[in-house]
Amino acid sequence: MKPCPACGGKDFKEHCPSSFLKNDKRWIMECTHCRFSILWPLPSAKELNTFYSQGYYDFNRASEEGKGWYWSRLLKRIKDKGRFLDVGCATGFFINGIRQNCDWEVFGLETGSGAAAYARKEMGLKVKDVPLEKAKYPRNYFDFIHINNVLEHVPDPPKVLAEAAKILKPGGILYMAVPNGRTDRYGYWDFHQKFKQRAASMDGHLSFFSPLSLSLLAGKAGLKIEKVYGCGPKRALKVLGYWPRKKDWMRAYQGREAKVQTVEEAVNPGKSRPKLYYLYKHGSENLFRFPGFFKWSYDFNLYLTK
Repeated sequence: MKPCPACGGKDFKEHCPSSFLKNDKRWIMECTHCRFSILWPLPSAKELNTFYSQGYYDFNRASEEGKGWYWSRLLKRIKDKGRFLDVGCATGFFINGIRQNCDWEVFGLETGSGAAAYARKEMGLKVKDVPLEKAKYPRNYFDFIHINNVLEHVPDPPKVLAEAAKILKPGGILYMAVPNGRTDRYGYWDFHQKFKQRAASMDGHLSFFSPLSLSLLAGKAGLKIEKVYGCGPKRALKVLGYWPRKKDWMRAYQGREAKVQTVEEAVNPGKSRPKLYYLYKHGSENLFRFPGFFKWSYDFNLYLTK
């Protein structure tokens, strides 16, 4: 194995057997120093493309644009105008919602070429279909960078954070949401213990982050964690077995079949709702988040500067 990307350590232990696609054999390996975990061996580019089929992008347009409206209100509190980058923007509905409701200029990155093409063609969005480190944005260009549940999917997290730090303006904000590695990987271990089978990847996660590993990765990139919140305690308690789970919870770890369809077929237009609905939906999320790397979290939300 390669050294740990967070701390550089070379000592790993086996956490549990797993797989990425339905029939391959891999392990979730844990760094004994910082508790960063990784799916090993990492999938190839071909395997990643197979996993992220066009059917992966079945986002609800109305819901995502409603979320964009909510975020536009937050951005206007920061400044009247600025540049906003969404890393992993999928079909672009979220940034389209921002663009429609404020004067911020929006940009997106999406390695799924079909989803990126959809965002450009259907909404005229500035979306590139390359990884962040190959996007060639100018240094100190963005006022706000949004990386929501993306870092756990990329083969090289340090590269992503280093590039994000380079293109973030001094005084700008990098918002990053990542799963709590403790709860994120527990389901794999639990599935293996109960059914004596390899747990297949549920969401395509390659990395599982501990609080220490996140702090080390941020520091390596020249980023400072200004605020961090733990979110999703109910979901975490379900995964950990302290709250009743769905009877068919194990299906998520039995392997997903790629949907053979176009992005256009996968897109869900959703149901238009009043703005008050999105104000309540996203505003109420703040009631169930806790300062710091809260142990009983499903996700960590981090606000970083350089």
